[in-house]
Amino acid sequence: MSLFYYRVFDFILSFATERHPNTYRMQNVQRATLRQALNMEISINKNQVARICLILASVILLFFGILHLHGTFFSTDLYPSDLGLIEKLKTATIQMDESGIIWKLWIGFNAMFSVGLIFIGSVNLYLSTKHFEFIRGNNPILTLTICSNIFFVWIGNRYMISDFAISMAIPLIFFAIGYLIIQLKRLTT
Repeated sequence: MSLFYYRVFDFILSFATERHPNTYRMQNVQRATLRQALNMEISINKNQVARICLILASVILLFFGILHLHGTFFSTDLYPSDLGLIEKLKTATIQMDESGIIWKLWIGFNAMFSVGLIFIGSVNLYLSTKHFEFIRGNNPILTLTICSNIFFVWIGNRYMISDFAISMAIPLIFFAIGYLIIQLKRLTT
């Protein structure tokens, strides 16, 4: 939209220049000032788009982390459908340690995974909303977040259900878009 206003303004100034040649120098200064203002506005809009992408990705991770935590402790959504298998898992142990009961490890793993998603989502949400300049200037944070999400998508495709892979791919896409906008903005400034 800003580019449209710039072109309209430039078009109007071109007519004024033809009619009043003495004002040509002043109009060039006005055009340069307008270009700078529009470039700043476009730059701010890119920052806002990157920030919104990071916020959306963070909220999605946070949501799925809370949903997974709920599914672990407050529902049977993550339980095996075979009730006999649950009983076997409650008595089976791992080879490394006899006290490692498979069922407790399953619940513990799901709880830790949930907290990991909640942590990643919360930290990125906080940084994206309160300290965007910090997250924009620190590649390692976004890079590690994107790498974590790539790993989640890979694990989801390889070992888990497709819904999980999709639920991790969506924030990955938003994080990647936000990251790319930030990197492209660095290259152009």
